[in-house]
Amino acid sequence: MTPRSCIVISAGMIALSFIQPAGQGYSAPLNGVSPAVSDVYHMELPGRGWAIEVGLPGFVIQQEEVQAQAQGAMMMGEKPNSGTYVSIFMEPRPTPATSKSCRDDYWAKGKNSPSKKTNIELSDLGQMSLIKWLQPDHQGTRIDQQHMHFFLGRDNVCTEVHISKINFKPGEESVFGEVFRTIQYKEIASPTLNPQITEKPNDRMAYRFTISKQNRLKLSLSPNWRAGMRQGPNGMTSTIKIGPTGGERFEVLISRIPQKNEQELVTPERLLQIVRESGQMAASQSAEQKLEIKEFGPGNWKGYYYRLTDKAPRPNEYKYMTQGAMSEGTVLFTFTFLNNSEKDLAQEQFLSLLSSSQLEL
Repeated sequence: MTPRSCIVISAGMIALSFIQPAGQGYSAPLNGVSPAVSDVYHMELPGRGWAIEVGLPGFVIQQEEVQAQAQGAMMMGEKPNSGTYVSIFMEPRPTPATSKSCRDDYWAKGKNSPSKKTNIELSDLGQMSLIKWLQPDHQGTRIDQQHMHFFLGRDNVCTEVHISKINFKPGEESVFGEVFRTIQYKEIASPTLNPQITEKPNDRMAYRFTISKQNRLKLSLSPNWRAGMRQGPNGMTSTIKIGPTGGERFEVLISRIPQKNEQELVTPERLLQIVRESGQMAASQSAEQKLEIKEFGPGNWKGYYYRLTDKAPRPNEYKYMTQGAMSEGTVLFTFTFLNNSEKDLAQEQFLSLLSSSQLEL
């Protein structure tokens, strides 16, 4: 079943209760996390040797996704209390892409959308092609939403950066210029591969998620998995979710937990306390009836976890749950792995995935 939230964790809270009563199937936590604010946003398609970087000071990242087989990446965000929104898309094409071909392909489909468009301008500037238009109203309500689309093409990949502002007034063009001037390509190193968790190590792809203003979390995943980060209700949660596109069902959720003091190191003692307190109630409702906490985390990560079995899961629900917490320096994550496999291999693959993840500035 689709995971359901059991308890929302606010910054500074220690006790984490992760599962529902036995017999209702295991579900994953949605932990209280401030949405990620990014001054410079980085987007890439796994397996490529380059990325797009865009300056987005003050913008809140609300959603990020990378499709299976690296067939596209997207993000959505906004600048709070300003009526300004941003989205970025990267999508492969079957033939070499140019900024103009990307722009013309988009416009051939988008110009006939239901939204009323006025003051339409198509232009080319340097390595980018642009579309500018105004949406005067929405369902009878005056909104004066100004749209700017910036297109780039490289290899066989189209990139679109879309900025819009509601209640746009003449003289506010700088809202778009501040972003436009920062768009650039950045060469990147080859993706890190992880042969420990797959029989085909060269299939691994690097996925990156903006978890805070300072950091991104880099995960090495199978190209057959889909991954995304979504901001939860009321802007209080940001959780990375990973799942397969076919085959055996499983779900992975990874959430960053903010601290009252962001400079305070997360000690092993605190990690153990978090996992023990979250697991005690869960164990009492599990088939095991007892909590066995184990340690993992080669390299920079330190972590603890437990595995429990639901007594009587309903059809289409998960029987097994691995759950815990890990940290690197001042950064704290909780994690959940839900599956139906009795084999330890699936759990070991999941833990290896976590321990091989990397924090990037």
